Amino acid sequence: MADISVVNTKARQEGLVLLKPLMETVKALEVTDEASYLEADEVLGRIRAARTKWRLRMSDILDPLKEAVQAAKRAMTGADGLYQEVDTPMAQMEVAVKGAMREYKIEEARRLQAVEEERQAKAAKALAEAKAKQEAAAKAKTVQMKAKLQEQAAQAERTAVAVAAPPLTAGPVKGAASTVRRVQKAVVQDTQAFIQAVASGRVPPVHDGAVFVIINHAAINKVFKSNPELVASWPGVVVEEDVIIAGR
Repeated sequence: MADISVVNTKARQEGLVLLKPLMETVKALEVTDEASYLEADEVLGRIRAARTKWRLRMSDILDPLKEAVQAAKRAMTGADGLYQEVDTPMAQMEVAVKGAMREYKIEEARRLQAVEEERQAKAAKALAEAKAKQEAAAKAKTVQMKAKLQEQAAQAERTAVAVAAPPLTAGPVKGAASTVRRVQKAVVQDTQAFIQAVASGRVPPVHDGAVFVIINHAAINKVFKSNPELVASWPGVVVEEDVIIAGR
């Protein structure tokens, strides 16, 4: 195909030759009687003839371009299909692996928390033992017994310090190809309580444009088709007449 800009320029000139006389005629046209009506009818015929001529003229330009666009779309569809054929399973695998890693991290955090709580409990127990030994040493009746209790108290304190120090290898595992971010999220565990809070006004139904409760009318009408009496009896539900336009 020739340079499209040159082709378009030439076609535009031809189009203006068709357009300008018609524009001047229509601008001056007034339909006020039978004669002017017939004149308008003749103008209409000229307009339609001009449009047909212009459509045929532009088909020489548009048809090859449309075919090129369609060919590009077909090529794009094929390339995208190939991309999805390989990428979709990989994306699914990525989600699966992330899910497994997430579950491990949740369990790891629970385990480390349990270890930490156990460590703190042992340290607290050792400190309590040391305090008890110190109190007993203060009340000891002999020098030998006092010295023995003081040594036991010192040992309990050393144990508490050793236990309180966090282990060097008990931290969470870190991967080279991934990072972990701890986030908090709200989860509605009691749907009925949440809905009641919205109904009472304690929870706003909409906040900053976010709608918290969305009515699933499709699901409601699915039940309505099989049991209209039941759905009509539900609080807040009204049955309305609707119109559906369908072809014959």
